[in-house]
Amino acid sequence: MPNLAGHLSSATIGKAKGVMLSVANLQVNYDATPASLGLTDYYKEPEQTRQVLVEGWLRTGDLGTMDAEGHFYVVDRKKDVITRGGQNVYPAYIEEVLYSDPAGAEAAAIAEPEVELGDPQRQTAA
Repeated sequence: MPNLAGHLSSATIGKAKGVMLSVANLQVNYDATPASLGLTDYYKEPEQTRQVLVEGWLRTGDLGTMDAEGHFYVVDRKKDVITRGGQNVYPAYIEEVLYSDPAGAEAAAIAEPEVELGDPQRQTAA
């Protein structure tokens, strides 16, 4: 897995305090009892509750990295990752590059169907 922390904004969410965090395959997981975070379930959504509360971990869907000093960096959201030609493309990375151009005021990377390459989606920057 690539370490994207150095390529994105240097902003960190800091070190874990009061909870345990783990990074596995770029996915940040928050280890805490659901009650300690104020989350016991999603109202009338048992399947969604089962997906995010797994074996004592709250799986937020955040993708991130951790540096050698223990600082965490959020890279993107798992649901936002675009698969293009079998590769994962992180919209936040594309947007960060676009924002670095002084001529650009706003940026967004979104997925659209891409039939020619056989991919179910593609990215578009505006």
